[in-house]
Amino acid sequence: MEKRFFRPLNIILVVVVPSALIWVFSNYEYQTLEYPRWHSRQVAKLRLDEKHKKKVFEMYKDTTHISDSAEIAFNVNNILSRQAVDAYRKKQQSPNVAHQGEPIAKGEYIGWTDISTPRIMTVVENLFGESILLHQNYLLGDTLTGRPVLVHYKWIFNYVVEGIIVILFALGLYCGRKNKFMWMAVSSWLLICCCI
Repeated sequence: MEKRFFRPLNIILVVVVPSALIWVFSNYEYQTLEYPRWHSRQVAKLRLDEKHKKKVFEMYKDTTHISDSAEIAFNVNNILSRQAVDAYRKKQQSPNVAHQGEPIAKGEYIGWTDISTPRIMTVVENLFGESILLHQNYLLGDTLTGRPVLVHYKWIFNYVVEGIIVILFALGLYCGRKNKFMWMAVSSWLLICCCI
């Protein structure tokens, strides 16, 4: 059975063709559903920014004694740049942006990656930690609404319980080492661990 899987025709039909179909469909979905929405949001944002700029210009022109249009435009640009810096700082403090990791590269799908979050701490605190014992701080909290990405337990007892469960898990892997179904299940678990 295993030798038949690695035949070239089987690899093409079972691995390459489905992967290519998934890639083509995801690109089609992105181009037809997501990109038009994103583009319309960008156009609406540009229109709103232009309207805001005209409004600030008119308000400043009505409230100042300066008559030189170049000086008015310079002062309005200073006001708008200060507002942009304040908006940027406020956006950087929002949990959605503050907890976003550094991607490997910029791109359609690769931009969703995160290489700045420590992997070992994520496995200890989130994969084994949060899924076994809830954290006392930020109980059932969401990282997009104020919870940090990594939350540490208050007491060492929580880590002891987590360690015992991990040891039992490893012992179960050792006892089932000859079971092919167990290796199939563990391979999907390892894939999840690699993606964290």
